[in-house]
Amino acid sequence: MASVNTETNKSVMATANNQLSTYHYNESGDNHTTEMDDGIYFYEDIEKLKTSWVNEPHVLPQTIIYGIVFLLGLVGNCIVIFAALGRRSNRNVTLMFMVSLAVADILFLLVVIPHELLR
Repeated sequence: MASVNTETNKSVMATANNQLSTYHYNESGDNHTTEMDDGIYFYEDIEKLKTSWVNEPHVLPQTIIYGIVFLLGLVGNCIVIFAALGRRSNRNVTLMFMVSLAVADILFLLVVIPHELLR
């Protein structure tokens, strides 16, 4: 009578070369292995990758426009904040709402504009 291995082993392990192996109960004893992407890509036209992205025609105008929007937004929102908080006698709910919108707009400018320039 043949001996059958009835031990169930459910484990997942990743090896150094990103090979994912999953072992489940299998009467035949086969090892099922799935290879993952190792991050190596083959390009047919390698010269396109060697060119600098700064030479593209849209980079300089886009940087200038984003810079102007950033500076105008920062200066304009700071003026709103200082003007609204400058007078203690005029503070009301509407003014505080405008201040909170200006602060949110400054935070948006500080996060989105640099992210878009680096993209």
